[in-house]
Amino acid sequence: MNKDLLVLHWKGEDATLLHQREWLATNGLGGFASGTVLGVNSRRYHGLFVPNLAEPKGRYIMISRFDEELICGEVRTQLGGAQYTDGRLLTKAQHYLESFSVDHLMPVWTYRIGDCRLEKTLVLPHGQNTVVVQYRLLEGGPATLHLRPFLAFRRQDAVLRRHEGWPFTLSITGNRHEVSLLDSPLRMRFGIRPEQGAFVAHPHKEENIMYQVERDRGYDHSENAFSPGYFSVAMSVGQPVSFVATTQGWEALETDGISAITAERERIEKLMSIVPEKASKGFAQKLAMAADQFLILPGSRLEETSRAAASGNEVRTIIAGYHWFGDWGRDTMISLDGLTLCTGRFREAGAILRTFSRYVRDGLLPNLFPEGEREALYHTVDATLWYFHAIDRYVNVVGDEEILNELWPVLSGIIEHHLRGTHYGIGVDPEDGLVRAGAPGYQLTWMDAKVGDWVVTPRRGKPVEIQALWHNALNLMVDWGTRLGHDVEAYKAHAIRARNSFNRRFWNESGRYLNDVIDTEGGGIDTSFRPN
Repeated sequence: MNKDLLVLHWKGEDATLLHQREWLATNGLGGFASGTVLGVNSRRYHGLFVPNLAEPKGRYIMISRFDEELICGEVRTQLGGAQYTDGRLLTKAQHYLESFSVDHLMPVWTYRIGDCRLEKTLVLPHGQNTVVVQYRLLEGGPATLHLRPFLAFRRQDAVLRRHEGWPFTLSITGNRHEVSLLDSPLRMRFGIRPEQGAFVAHPHKEENIMYQVERDRGYDHSENAFSPGYFSVAMSVGQPVSFVATTQGWEALETDGISAITAERERIEKLMSIVPEKASKGFAQKLAMAADQFLILPGSRLEETSRAAASGNEVRTIIAGYHWFGDWGRDTMISLDGLTLCTGRFREAGAILRTFSRYVRDGLLPNLFPEGEREALYHTVDATLWYFHAIDRYVNVVGDEEILNELWPVLSGIIEHHLRGTHYGIGVDPEDGLVRAGAPGYQLTWMDAKVGDWVVTPRRGKPVEIQALWHNALNLMVDWGTRLGHDVEAYKAHAIRARNSFNRRFWNESGRYLNDVIDTEGGGIDTSFRPN
Protein backbone atom coordinates (compact mmCIF):
# COMPACT_ATOMS: atom_id res chain seq x y z
CA MET A 1 0.00 0.00 0.00
CA ASN A 2 1.18 3.51 -0.78
CA LYS A 3 1.08 5.03 2.69
CA ASP A 4 1.50 8.66 1.67
CA LEU A 5 -1.43 10.76 0.48
CA LEU A 6 0.91 13.65 -0.20
CA VAL A 7 4.65 14.27 -0.09
CA LEU A 8 6.10 17.79 -0.30
CA HIS A 9 9.88 18.17 -0.43
CA TRP A 10 10.85 21.71 0.43
CA LYS A 11 13.78 23.87 -0.49
CA GLY A 12 12.95 27.52 -0.21
CA GLU A 13 12.83 30.67 1.85
CA ASP A 14 9.41 32.11 0.91
CA ALA A 15 6.74 31.19 3.47
CA THR A 16 3.78 32.04 1.19
CA LEU A 17 3.27 28.58 -0.35
CA LEU A 18 3.57 26.82 3.01
CA HIS A 19 1.09 29.27 4.51
CA GLN A 20 -1.42 28.47 1.77
CA ARG A 21 -1.15 24.67 1.98
CA GLU A 22 -3.44 23.16 4.62
CA TRP A 23 -3.60 19.77 6.33
CA LEU A 24 -6.39 17.96 8.19
CA ALA A 25 -6.52 15.04 10.61
CA THR A 26 -9.77 13.65 12.06
CA ASN A 27 -10.82 11.43 14.96
CA GLY A 28 -13.95 9.62 13.75
CA LEU A 29 -16.16 11.66 16.10
CA GLY A 30 -16.43 14.81 14.00
CA GLY A 31 -13.45 16.39 15.74
CA PHE A 32 -10.26 17.34 13.94
CA ALA A 33 -6.89 19.03 13.94
CA SER A 34 -5.97 21.33 11.10
CA GLY A 35 -3.59 24.05 10.10
CA THR A 36 -1.10 25.15 7.47
CA VAL A 37 2.08 23.30 6.56
CA LEU A 38 3.97 26.38 7.76
CA GLY A 39 2.48 25.99 11.23
CA VAL A 40 0.90 29.47 11.22
CA ASN A 41 -2.91 29.42 11.33
CA SER A 42 -4.77 31.24 8.57
CA ARG A 43 -8.36 30.40 9.60
CA ARG A 44 -10.36 30.71 12.81
CA TYR A 45 -11.05 26.97 12.39
CA HIS A 46 -7.41 25.96 12.53
CA GLY A 47 -6.20 24.27 15.68
CA LEU A 48 -4.03 21.48 16.98
CA PHE A 49 -6.94 20.03 18.95
CA VAL A 50 -10.60 20.57 17.98
CA PRO A 51 -12.75 17.87 19.64
CA ASN A 52 -16.46 17.41 19.00
CA LEU A 53 -17.87 17.48 22.51
CA ALA A 54 -21.05 16.11 24.02
CA GLU A 55 -21.04 18.73 26.79
CA PRO A 56 -21.03 21.53 25.93
CA LYS A 57 -22.15 20.32 22.53
CA GLY A 58 -20.15 21.15 19.43
CA ARG A 59 -16.60 21.43 18.18
CA TYR A 60 -14.31 23.55 20.33
CA ILE A 61 -10.84 24.76 19.48
CA MET A 62 -9.01 23.79 22.63
CA ILE A 63 -5.42 24.27 21.42
CA SER A 64 -5.38 26.92 18.71
CA ARG A 65 -1.66 26.99 18.15
CA PHE A 66 1.43 25.01 19.14
CA ASP A 67 4.85 26.57 19.11
CA GLU A 68 8.00 24.46 19.11
CA GLU A 69 11.45 25.80 19.81
CA LEU A 70 14.41 23.55 19.13
CA ILE A 71 17.87 24.22 20.55
CA CYS A 72 20.51 22.21 18.73
CA GLY A 73 24.07 23.18 19.63
CA GLU A 74 24.43 26.89 18.95
CA VAL A 75 21.31 27.00 16.76
CA ARG A 76 18.04 28.05 18.40
CA THR A 77 14.93 28.34 16.23
CA GLN A 78 11.17 28.64 16.57
CA LEU A 79 8.83 26.45 14.54
CA GLY A 80 5.13 27.26 14.38
CA GLY A 81 4.22 30.84 15.27
CA ALA A 82 1.64 33.38 14.20
CA GLN A 83 0.74 36.20 11.85
CA TYR A 84 -0.24 39.55 13.35
CA THR A 85 -2.62 42.31 12.31
CA ASP A 86 0.33 44.54 11.38
CA GLY A 87 1.41 41.95 8.80
CA ARG A 88 4.33 40.44 10.72
CA LEU A 89 4.80 36.68 10.24
CA LEU A 90 6.51 35.21 13.28
CA THR A 91 8.08 31.87 12.34
CA LYS A 92 11.30 30.46 10.94
CA ALA A 93 9.85 27.14 9.86
CA GLN A 94 10.20 27.87 6.14
CA HIS A 95 14.00 27.98 6.53
CA TYR A 96 14.24 24.58 8.19
CA LEU A 97 11.42 22.47 6.74
CA GLU A 98 12.83 19.57 4.75
CA SER A 99 9.62 17.71 3.87
CA PHE A 100 5.93 17.36 4.67
CA SER A 101 3.88 14.23 4.05
CA VAL A 102 0.60 12.59 5.03
CA ASP A 103 1.30 9.06 6.21
CA HIS A 104 -1.86 6.94 6.71
CA LEU A 105 -3.83 10.19 7.15
CA MET A 106 -1.31 11.49 9.72
CA PRO A 107 0.59 14.71 8.89
CA VAL A 108 4.38 14.42 9.22
CA TRP A 109 6.94 17.25 9.18
CA THR A 110 10.72 16.82 8.93
CA TYR A 111 13.01 19.72 9.82
CA ARG A 112 16.78 20.11 9.56
CA ILE A 113 18.15 22.54 12.12
CA GLY A 114 21.92 22.72 12.42
CA ASP A 115 23.17 19.16 12.89
CA CYS A 116 19.71 17.97 13.98
CA ARG A 117 16.92 16.39 11.95
CA LEU A 118 13.60 16.47 13.77
CA GLU A 119 10.47 14.56 12.75
CA LYS A 120 7.03 15.59 14.01
CA THR A 121 3.94 13.37 13.57
CA LEU A 122 0.40 14.28 14.63
CA VAL A 123 -2.29 11.66 15.26
CA LEU A 124 -5.82 11.80 16.63
CA PRO A 125 -6.55 8.35 18.11
CA HIS A 126 -9.70 7.07 16.42
CA GLY A 127 -12.83 7.39 18.51
CA GLN A 128 -11.17 9.55 21.17
CA ASN A 129 -11.14 13.25 21.94
CA THR A 130 -7.37 13.16 22.27
CA VAL A 131 -4.42 14.49 20.29
CA VAL A 132 -0.90 13.07 20.26
CA VAL A 133 2.10 14.85 18.74
CA GLN A 134 5.24 12.75 18.57
CA TYR A 135 8.75 14.18 18.10
CA ARG A 136 11.72 12.07 17.02
CA LEU A 137 15.29 13.24 16.71
CA LEU A 138 16.49 11.42 13.59
CA GLU A 139 20.05 12.77 13.55
CA GLY A 140 22.33 14.94 15.64
CA GLY A 141 21.85 16.09 19.16
CA PRO A 142 21.59 16.08 21.98
CA ALA A 143 18.98 18.83 21.71
CA THR A 144 16.36 20.57 23.80
CA LEU A 145 12.77 20.98 22.67
CA HIS A 146 10.35 23.55 24.10
CA LEU A 147 6.64 22.89 23.46
CA ARG A 148 4.23 25.74 24.16
CA PRO A 149 0.45 25.26 23.63
CA PHE A 150 -1.77 28.30 23.08
CA LEU A 151 -5.35 27.88 24.26
CA ALA A 152 -8.64 29.17 22.82
CA PHE A 153 -11.45 27.05 24.33
CA ARG A 154 -13.98 28.59 21.91
CA ARG A 155 -16.53 27.12 19.53
CA GLN A 156 -14.83 26.74 16.18
CA ASP A 157 -17.47 28.89 14.46
CA ALA A 158 -17.66 31.55 17.20
CA VAL A 159 -17.08 35.24 16.69
CA LEU A 160 -13.47 36.07 17.56
CA ARG A 161 -13.05 38.10 20.75
CA ARG A 162 -10.00 39.62 22.37
CA HIS A 163 -10.09 38.66 26.03
CA GLU A 164 -8.27 41.30 28.02
CA GLY A 165 -8.09 39.40 31.30
CA TRP A 166 -6.57 35.96 31.80
CA PRO A 167 -9.46 33.52 31.21
CA PHE A 168 -7.83 30.21 32.19
CA THR A 169 -7.04 28.31 35.38
CA LEU A 170 -4.08 25.91 35.48
CA SER A 171 -3.72 23.14 38.05
CA ILE A 172 -0.74 20.80 38.39
CA THR A 173 -0.69 17.68 40.59
CA GLY A 174 2.53 15.75 40.20
CA ASN A 175 2.79 15.04 36.47
CA ARG A 176 -0.88 15.79 35.83
CA HIS A 177 -1.68 19.11 34.18
CA GLU A 178 -5.19 20.44 33.72
CA VAL A 179 -6.42 23.73 32.39
CA SER A 180 -10.00 25.02 32.52
CA LEU A 181 -11.91 28.02 31.25
CA LEU A 182 -13.44 30.33 33.84
CA ASP A 183 -17.22 29.97 34.26
CA SER A 184 -17.31 27.09 31.78
CA PRO A 185 -17.39 23.27 31.88
CA LEU A 186 -14.54 23.22 29.35
CA ARG A 187 -11.35 21.63 30.64
CA MET A 188 -8.37 19.88 29.09
CA ARG A 189 -5.72 17.55 30.48
CA PHE A 190 -2.27 17.37 29.00
CA GLY A 191 1.22 16.03 29.53
CA ILE A 192 4.40 14.57 28.05
CA ARG A 193 5.07 10.87 27.40
CA PRO A 194 7.28 9.41 28.59
CA GLU A 195 7.16 11.58 31.70
CA GLN A 196 10.39 13.51 31.44
CA GLY A 197 11.58 17.07 31.29
CA ALA A 198 9.68 19.78 33.09
CA PHE A 199 6.63 21.95 32.63
CA VAL A 200 7.49 25.60 33.13
CA ALA A 201 4.43 27.51 34.32
CA HIS A 202 5.17 30.67 32.38
CA PRO A 203 1.92 32.42 31.35
CA HIS A 204 2.24 34.26 28.07
CA LYS A 205 -0.30 36.41 26.24
CA GLU A 206 -0.05 37.53 22.65
CA GLU A 207 -2.31 40.19 21.18
CA ASN A 208 -3.67 40.84 17.70
CA ILE A 209 -3.18 37.38 16.22
CA MET A 210 -4.52 37.57 12.67
CA TYR A 211 -6.09 34.89 10.44
CA GLN A 212 -5.39 35.84 6.84
CA VAL A 213 -8.13 33.82 5.13
CA GLU A 214 -10.76 35.25 7.46
CA ARG A 215 -9.49 38.76 6.74
CA ASP A 216 -9.56 38.18 2.99
CA ARG A 217 -13.14 36.88 3.23
CA GLY A 218 -14.25 39.98 5.11
CA TYR A 219 -14.86 38.29 8.46
CA ASP A 220 -13.67 39.16 11.95
CA HIS A 221 -10.11 37.93 11.86
CA SER A 222 -8.10 38.68 15.01
CA GLU A 223 -7.96 37.57 18.62
CA ASN A 224 -5.56 37.30 21.55
CA ALA A 225 -3.71 34.08 22.35
CA PHE A 226 -2.96 32.63 25.78
CA SER A 227 -0.40 30.04 26.82
CA PRO A 228 -0.11 28.72 30.41
CA GLY A 229 3.52 27.65 29.96
CA TYR A 230 5.74 25.21 28.13
CA PHE A 231 7.44 21.84 28.40
CA SER A 232 11.21 21.66 28.21
CA VAL A 233 12.36 18.24 27.04
CA ALA A 234 15.80 16.78 26.34
CA MET A 235 15.93 15.03 22.96
CA SER A 236 18.27 12.30 21.76
CA VAL A 237 18.26 9.93 18.80
CA GLY A 238 16.11 6.83 19.36
CA GLN A 239 14.06 8.29 22.22
CA PRO A 240 10.83 9.83 20.87
CA VAL A 241 8.80 12.21 23.00
CA SER A 242 5.05 12.83 22.73
CA PHE A 243 2.80 15.67 23.78
CA VAL A 244 -0.70 14.41 24.67
CA ALA A 245 -3.86 16.44 25.31
CA THR A 246 -7.38 15.16 25.97
CA THR A 247 -10.85 16.14 27.15
CA GLN A 248 -11.35 12.61 28.44
CA GLY A 249 -10.20 10.95 31.66
CA TRP A 250 -6.64 10.91 32.95
CA GLU A 251 -6.14 7.42 31.53
CA ALA A 252 -6.18 8.89 28.01
CA LEU A 253 -2.88 10.59 28.82
CA GLU A 254 -1.20 7.19 29.05
CA THR A 255 -1.27 7.06 25.24
CA ASP A 256 2.19 7.49 23.73
CA GLY A 257 3.12 8.42 20.20
CA ILE A 258 4.49 5.05 19.14
CA SER A 259 1.37 3.09 20.13
CA ALA A 260 -1.02 5.75 18.76
CA ILE A 261 0.76 5.94 15.40
CA THR A 262 1.00 2.15 15.14
CA ALA A 263 -2.71 1.75 15.92
CA GLU A 264 -3.69 4.32 13.28
CA ARG A 265 -1.49 2.69 10.63
CA GLU A 266 -3.01 -0.70 11.39
CA ARG A 267 -6.52 0.74 11.27
CA ILE A 268 -5.98 2.34 7.86
CA GLU A 269 -4.28 -0.79 6.50
CA LYS A 270 -7.29 -2.83 7.59
CA LEU A 271 -9.65 -0.42 5.85
CA MET A 272 -7.60 -0.60 2.68
CA SER A 273 -7.71 -4.40 2.78
CA ILE A 274 -11.46 -4.37 2.07
CA VAL A 275 -11.35 -1.75 -0.68
CA PRO A 276 -12.50 -3.16 -4.06
CA GLU A 277 -9.75 -3.89 -6.58
CA LYS A 278 -10.53 -0.83 -8.71
CA ALA A 279 -9.90 1.47 -5.74
CA SER A 280 -6.88 -0.31 -4.32
CA LYS A 281 -4.13 1.49 -6.24
CA GLY A 282 -2.95 4.91 -7.26
CA PHE A 283 -5.14 7.97 -6.94
CA ALA A 284 -8.27 5.89 -6.33
CA GLN A 285 -6.63 4.40 -3.25
CA LYS A 286 -5.82 7.87 -1.96
CA LEU A 287 -9.48 8.84 -2.34
CA ALA A 288 -10.58 5.66 -0.56
CA MET A 289 -8.23 6.46 2.30
CA ALA A 290 -9.34 10.08 2.51
CA ALA A 291 -12.99 8.98 2.54
CA ASP A 292 -12.45 7.69 6.06
CA GLN A 293 -12.25 11.24 7.41
CA PHE A 294 -15.91 11.88 6.54
CA LEU A 295 -17.43 8.74 8.12
CA ILE A 296 -18.08 9.44 11.77
CA LEU A 297 -19.91 8.56 14.92
CA PRO A 298 -21.47 11.91 15.92
CA GLY A 299 -19.42 12.80 18.97
CA SER A 300 -21.72 15.57 20.17
CA ARG A 301 -24.74 13.22 20.21
CA LEU A 302 -23.35 10.30 22.20
CA GLU A 303 -26.68 9.71 23.98
CA GLU A 304 -28.04 8.52 20.62
CA THR A 305 -25.17 6.06 20.36
CA SER A 306 -26.08 4.56 23.72
CA ARG A 307 -29.73 4.16 22.74
CA ALA A 308 -28.80 2.58 19.41
CA ALA A 309 -26.35 0.16 21.05
CA ALA A 310 -29.05 -0.91 23.51
CA SER A 311 -31.18 -2.00 20.56
CA GLY A 312 -28.32 -3.70 18.74
CA ASN A 313 -27.75 -0.92 16.21
CA GLU A 314 -24.95 1.47 15.35
CA VAL A 315 -25.04 5.23 14.87
CA ARG A 316 -23.06 6.47 11.89
CA THR A 317 -23.24 9.58 9.78
CA ILE A 318 -21.24 11.60 7.25
CA ILE A 319 -19.64 14.99 7.75
CA ALA A 320 -20.56 17.20 4.80
CA GLY A 321 -17.21 18.99 4.81
CA TYR A 322 -14.47 20.39 7.01
CA HIS A 323 -14.02 22.69 8.73
CA TRP A 324 -17.47 24.11 9.44
CA PHE A 325 -20.05 21.64 8.12
CA GLY A 326 -21.74 19.02 10.24
CA ASP A 327 -23.86 16.13 8.99
CA TRP A 328 -26.45 17.13 6.38
CA GLY A 329 -29.14 14.78 5.09
CA ARG A 330 -28.75 15.75 1.43
CA ASP A 331 -24.95 15.53 1.40
CA THR A 332 -25.00 12.26 3.31
CA MET A 333 -27.31 10.51 0.88
CA ILE A 334 -25.57 11.82 -2.23
CA SER A 335 -22.08 10.92 -1.00
CA LEU A 336 -22.92 7.57 0.63
CA ASP A 337 -22.27 5.71 -2.62
CA GLY A 338 -18.74 7.04 -3.12
CA LEU A 339 -17.66 7.12 0.52
CA THR A 340 -18.92 3.68 1.57
CA LEU A 341 -20.01 1.45 -1.31
CA CYS A 342 -17.02 2.27 -3.54
CA THR A 343 -14.66 1.71 -0.61
CA GLY A 344 -16.07 -1.58 0.62
CA ARG A 345 -17.42 -0.13 3.84
CA PHE A 346 -20.80 -1.79 3.64
CA ARG A 347 -21.38 -2.06 7.38
CA GLU A 348 -21.06 1.70 7.80
CA ALA A 349 -23.36 2.28 4.82
CA GLY A 350 -26.12 0.20 6.38
CA ALA A 351 -25.60 1.89 9.75
CA ILE A 352 -25.91 5.35 8.16
CA LEU A 353 -29.18 4.45 6.43
CA ARG A 354 -30.61 2.96 9.61
CA THR A 355 -29.40 5.92 11.68
CA PHE A 356 -31.21 8.43 9.47
CA SER A 357 -34.40 6.38 9.52
CA ARG A 358 -34.65 7.17 13.24
CA TYR A 359 -34.51 10.91 12.49
CA VAL A 360 -37.41 11.00 9.99
CA ARG A 361 -40.15 13.35 11.23
CA ASP A 362 -43.50 13.91 9.49
CA GLY A 363 -42.17 12.35 6.32
CA LEU A 364 -38.99 14.44 6.16
CA LEU A 365 -35.33 13.56 6.54
CA PRO A 366 -33.22 16.11 8.43
CA ASN A 367 -31.63 18.87 6.43
CA LEU A 368 -28.87 19.28 8.98
CA PHE A 369 -27.85 18.96 12.60
CA PRO A 370 -26.78 22.46 13.68
CA GLU A 371 -23.44 22.80 15.44
CA GLY A 372 -23.89 22.22 19.16
CA GLU A 373 -27.66 21.60 19.00
CA ARG A 374 -29.61 18.51 20.03
CA GLU A 375 -32.43 18.77 17.49
CA ALA A 376 -32.22 18.46 13.73
CA LEU A 377 -33.65 21.00 11.27
CA TYR A 378 -35.95 19.68 8.54
CA HIS A 379 -36.21 22.47 5.96
CA THR A 380 -35.38 20.42 2.87
CA VAL A 381 -37.45 18.95 0.06
CA ASP A 382 -34.76 16.87 -1.67
CA ALA A 383 -32.81 15.18 1.17
CA THR A 384 -35.74 12.85 1.88
CA LEU A 385 -36.00 11.80 -1.74
CA TRP A 386 -32.23 11.29 -2.05
CA TYR A 387 -32.67 8.79 0.81
CA PHE A 388 -34.50 6.43 -1.57
CA HIS A 389 -31.66 6.68 -4.09
CA ALA A 390 -29.04 5.87 -1.43
CA ILE A 391 -31.00 2.84 -0.21
CA ASP A 392 -31.32 1.60 -3.79
CA ARG A 393 -27.59 1.87 -4.40
CA TYR A 394 -26.86 0.12 -1.10
CA VAL A 395 -29.23 -2.79 -1.77
CA ASN A 396 -27.95 -3.25 -5.32
CA VAL A 397 -24.30 -3.32 -4.24
CA VAL A 398 -24.53 -5.13 -0.90
CA GLY A 399 -27.60 -7.31 -1.48
CA ASP A 400 -29.00 -6.52 1.97
CA GLU A 401 -32.69 -7.24 1.33
CA GLU A 402 -33.47 -7.21 5.05
CA ILE A 403 -33.02 -3.45 5.22
CA LEU A 404 -35.99 -3.04 2.86
CA ASN A 405 -38.27 -4.91 5.23
CA GLU A 406 -36.84 -2.99 8.18
CA LEU A 407 -37.26 0.43 6.59
CA TRP A 408 -40.54 -0.18 4.74
CA PRO A 409 -42.74 1.47 7.42
CA VAL A 410 -40.53 4.57 7.32
CA LEU A 411 -40.47 4.71 3.52
CA SER A 412 -44.19 4.17 3.08
CA GLY A 413 -44.79 6.83 5.74
CA ILE A 414 -42.65 9.29 3.78
CA ILE A 415 -44.71 8.74 0.64
CA GLU A 416 -47.98 9.13 2.54
CA HIS A 417 -46.83 12.39 4.15
CA HIS A 418 -45.84 13.77 0.75
CA LEU A 419 -49.20 12.83 -0.73
CA ARG A 420 -51.07 14.49 2.14
CA GLY A 421 -48.66 17.41 2.48
CA THR A 422 -46.20 18.14 5.25
CA HIS A 423 -44.16 21.08 6.57
CA TYR A 424 -42.71 23.99 4.52
CA GLY A 425 -45.39 23.63 1.88
CA ILE A 426 -43.95 20.29 0.77
CA GLY A 427 -46.54 18.02 -0.79
CA VAL A 428 -47.96 16.53 -3.95
CA ASP A 429 -50.28 18.68 -6.04
CA PRO A 430 -53.43 16.59 -6.61
CA GLU A 431 -53.91 18.32 -9.96
CA ASP A 432 -50.83 16.85 -11.64
CA GLY A 433 -49.13 14.52 -9.14
CA LEU A 434 -45.95 16.62 -8.96
CA VAL A 435 -44.22 17.76 -5.77
CA ARG A 436 -44.42 21.42 -4.81
CA ALA A 437 -42.52 23.13 -2.00
CA GLY A 438 -42.02 26.57 -0.60
CA ALA A 439 -42.25 28.57 2.60
CA PRO A 440 -41.25 32.19 3.29
CA GLY A 441 -37.76 32.51 4.72
CA TYR A 442 -36.64 28.98 3.81
CA GLN A 443 -34.35 27.56 1.16
CA LEU A 444 -35.54 24.01 0.51
CA THR A 445 -33.46 22.78 -2.45
CA TRP A 446 -29.72 22.29 -2.85
CA MET A 447 -29.40 25.94 -3.97
CA ASP A 448 -29.57 26.95 -0.33
CA ALA A 449 -27.60 30.19 -0.02
CA LYS A 450 -29.10 32.56 2.53
CA VAL A 451 -27.81 35.94 3.72
CA GLY A 452 -29.56 37.12 6.84
CA ASP A 453 -33.26 36.79 6.05
CA TRP A 454 -32.66 36.89 2.28
CA VAL A 455 -33.11 33.54 0.53
CA VAL A 456 -30.91 33.96 -2.54
CA THR A 457 -32.54 31.34 -4.79
CA PRO A 458 -35.92 30.42 -3.27
CA ARG A 459 -37.13 28.21 -6.16
CA ARG A 460 -40.60 28.00 -4.62
CA GLY A 461 -43.04 25.96 -6.65
CA LYS A 462 -42.18 22.70 -8.43
CA PRO A 463 -38.39 22.46 -9.01
CA VAL A 464 -37.31 20.22 -11.86
CA GLU A 465 -34.91 17.86 -10.04
CA ILE A 466 -37.42 17.26 -7.24
CA GLN A 467 -39.81 15.68 -9.76
CA ALA A 468 -37.10 13.31 -10.95
CA LEU A 469 -36.32 12.30 -7.37
CA TRP A 470 -40.04 11.87 -6.60
CA HIS A 471 -40.61 9.70 -9.67
CA ASN A 472 -37.56 7.63 -8.78
CA ALA A 473 -38.82 7.12 -5.19
CA LEU A 474 -42.22 5.96 -6.42
CA ASN A 475 -40.71 3.46 -8.87
CA LEU A 476 -38.44 2.12 -6.15
CA MET A 477 -41.47 1.64 -3.88
CA VAL A 478 -43.06 -0.40 -6.66
CA ASP A 479 -39.96 -2.56 -6.98
CA TRP A 480 -39.35 -2.98 -3.24
CA GLY A 481 -43.01 -3.48 -2.39
CA THR A 482 -43.27 -6.22 -5.02
CA ARG A 483 -40.29 -8.03 -3.47
CA LEU A 484 -41.81 -7.74 -0.01
CA GLY A 485 -45.29 -8.81 -1.08
CA HIS A 486 -47.07 -5.47 -0.57
CA ASP A 487 -49.78 -3.96 -2.73
CA VAL A 488 -47.97 -1.50 -5.01
CA GLU A 489 -50.71 -0.45 -7.45
CA ALA A 490 -51.11 2.98 -5.86
CA TYR A 491 -47.37 3.68 -6.09
CA LYS A 492 -47.41 2.57 -9.71
CA ALA A 493 -50.29 4.90 -10.54
CA HIS A 494 -48.63 7.87 -8.84
CA ALA A 495 -45.38 7.20 -10.74
CA ILE A 496 -47.13 7.07 -14.12
CA ARG A 497 -49.02 10.27 -13.38
CA ALA A 498 -45.89 12.12 -12.26
CA ARG A 499 -44.03 11.00 -15.37
CA ASN A 500 -46.76 12.11 -17.76
CA SER A 501 -47.19 15.48 -16.03
CA PHE A 502 -43.45 16.07 -16.02
CA ASN A 503 -43.06 15.39 -19.73
CA ARG A 504 -46.06 17.56 -20.54
CA ARG A 505 -45.24 20.53 -18.31
CA PHE A 506 -41.46 20.90 -17.99
CA TRP A 507 -40.18 20.83 -21.55
CA ASN A 508 -39.22 24.27 -22.88
CA GLU A 509 -39.70 23.82 -26.60
CA SER A 510 -38.28 27.19 -27.66
CA GLY A 511 -35.12 26.74 -25.64
CA ARG A 512 -34.89 22.96 -26.12
CA TYR A 513 -34.26 22.32 -22.43
CA LEU A 514 -36.17 21.71 -19.19
CA ASN A 515 -37.63 24.62 -17.25
CA ASP A 516 -36.18 25.05 -13.78
CA VAL A 517 -39.36 25.65 -11.75
CA ILE A 518 -43.02 25.60 -12.76
CA ASP A 519 -46.01 26.93 -10.82
CA THR A 520 -43.84 29.49 -9.10
CA GLU A 521 -45.07 31.84 -6.37
CA GLY A 522 -46.54 34.11 -8.99
CA GLY A 523 -48.06 31.20 -10.88
CA GLY A 524 -45.52 31.39 -13.70
CA ILE A 525 -42.53 29.45 -15.01
CA ASP A 526 -38.89 30.00 -14.15
CA THR A 527 -36.99 29.29 -17.36
CA SER A 528 -33.55 29.72 -15.80
CA PHE A 529 -31.03 27.24 -17.14
CA ARG A 530 -29.38 25.74 -14.07
CA PRO A 531 -27.37 22.56 -13.35
CA ASN A 532 -30.34 20.73 -11.81
